[in-house]
Amino acid sequence: MSNPHFETILKQSLHEKKSVGLYLSGSHLMVGVVYQITESVVFLKNREYNQILVRLDHIQAVVMH
Repeated sequence: MSNPHFETILKQSLHEKKSVGLYLSGSHLMVGVVYQITESVVFLKNREYNQILVRLDHIQAVVMH
């Protein structure tokens, strides 16, 4: 993962089951709870989608809700 601060927030979401907002390339916002992190992808889920995969190299900003 390129940014250690992103990793801290994503791991906090994973362990505490808190939602995060991911700002992606092109200004898209994806909100969900992290349930898995791999070397290149973060897996999220939310009320609307059961499985969301986001490439880590496309994340521009991370916010904790």
